[in-house]
Amino acid sequence: MLDFARSNLIFVCAACALSAGSANGTALVTEEEATASREAVLMVNVALGSADLNAPVIELVTPDNLANPIKNPFLMEITFVPKSGSIVDFSTFKAFYGAFKIDITDRLMKQATRTEKGLKLDNVSVPSGYHSITLMVKDKDQHTVEKQIKFRVE
Repeated sequence: MLDFARSNLIFVCAACALSAGSANGTALVTEEEATASREAVLMVNVALGSADLNAPVIELVTPDNLANPIKNPFLMEITFVPKSGSIVDFSTFKAFYGAFKIDITDRLMKQATRTEKGLKLDNVSVPSGYHSITLMVKDKDQHTVEKQIKFRVE
């Protein structure tokens, strides 16, 4: 039961608790953080999303098939789609890694390139295993969305 809950809360992304940089990739998440997150005993499986129908949408463009394991290094691209004619407020963007919700926003933003609609990370590298990144952003009208991305790296 705990393995099922753990695998449900562990994820993949771009942005996120990952890494970008040199030809081999520069880690945004340390091996210790990945291990601690994998071994955490999860008390509650919280569904993330937005009950606010006017909140923006976070879309993972690349990698496009998280059902399959990813190999390092990889590309990650995320788009933010505003609703109701609003505008996404990039200054509110946050990224959290794993079960302990380690704030990796600064690490991610140092490696990311801001695009017209979102963020792009080249040469992302993370330790092998299961990963979970939670992304959060608001629009100018303060509508908030959270999205959890889960993935496995070989």
